Amino acid sequence: PPPANSSMVSKQEINEMIDRREMLTDFEKKVYINTNEDTCYYIKEFLDGQDLEYDVKDIERITDSVKHIGRYYKNKFNRPRPYQLAEALGMNKFTREKLETTNSPAYPSNHALQARVVAHYYGKKYPQYKKFLLKGADMSAEGRVNAGVHYPSDKHCAYQIADAVMEFFDFDLKEDAPMNATGGAISMPPTMQKKKKRMSNKNFEVLKRKI
Repeated sequence: PPPANSSMVSKQEINEMIDRREMLTDFEKKVYINTNEDTCYYIKEFLDGQDLEYDVKDIERITDSVKHIGRYYKNKFNRPRPYQLAEALGMNKFTREKLETTNSPAYPSNHALQARVVAHYYGKKYPQYKKFLLKGADMSAEGRVNAGVHYPSDKHCAYQIADAVMEFFDFDLKEDAPMNATGGAISMPPTMQKKKKRMSNKNFEVLKRKI
């Protein structure tokens, strides 16, 4: 679970975000603008720069699939966005970007979750470039914190989920789609489908315990 709203940890996170926003460079501002609508912007940029093949539709399928897992935890914990908590705590120095991609609870960051899963996916295809792909994902995640729309702990939770989720996918076999967090089948790209059967409720409980 996230830090309690009244905890010192949450207050420290907001203060960290205040400090960050006072020192943002033009490039850091550009990062959260570029990744607002396309969380995999810098992953694609790196792949393009290295002339590595990727399928935009596969990326869209992956991000659309894993967002349901993130949404499960968002709904479960219902953590307020940083600006909402800052206002409630009277922390008036807090500022944020007014982005249209923040109409959900904060914890975890779906931008961070989606980008990291995509980075893992292409890191499997191009293992020599994995650290750079993960860095591209981290730029998206950090951008959300710099924009003032996610706490740092939203990012860290998303990374835990992303890393755990990858244990449930086989990159080569084509079978049924895995289950999403609400129990329905989710559409996965052909190279990233579950082996033999859908994720059972028991396996999903195991996944939650790992996180």
